[in-house]
Amino acid sequence: DVGYAVLVPASYRGKMRIGQEYALHIETVVREDHIALFGFLTPEEKVWFGLLCDVQGVGGKLALAALSLLSCDALAHAIKNKEYATLKQVTGLGGRIAERLVSELYDKVWKRFPGEHNVRETDERTPIQDVYSALEGLGYKQQEVRSRCEALYKTNPSMSSEQLIYAVLQELGRS
Repeated sequence: DVGYAVLVPASYRGKMRIGQEYALHIETVVREDHIALFGFLTPEEKVWFGLLCDVQGVGGKLALAALSLLSCDALAHAIKNKEYATLKQVTGLGGRIAERLVSELYDKVWKRFPGEHNVRETDERTPIQDVYSALEGLGYKQQEVRSRCEALYKTNPSMSSEQLIYAVLQELGRS
């Protein structure tokens, strides 16, 4: 005779009925001032909730809003194809957070769903993507890394990741 309030994506409204039993995958989020329970019908949604919450600036309610509007497939597609406009459709998710989602989750989405959820199945990981990850991980700003990297890669597309990192670091050192 104990009841718990569990937050679920708004997209469940038409799927769930009061009085019926459901098996939910529960994620418990503990904060200083409260404990919140988030429930999902599939394990994939719970995984996505965790991925979203790992991004700075994204809390449980914003992650839930994203999963209410976008399916797991749509999220993966938007992140892998850098569709910022799609991500910004989520209430409370602005441009900076959309950029952060793509920046922080891009590699995770590629590793977790390599080929799945991707419109362009023939896409292969280029050295540019490795350079983005490496240099942004070292603290360089996304805009300066990407603009220099793309310019260098266009002039010599046969460069390896290591050569490209070295060339971009040289360019950054000159400025």
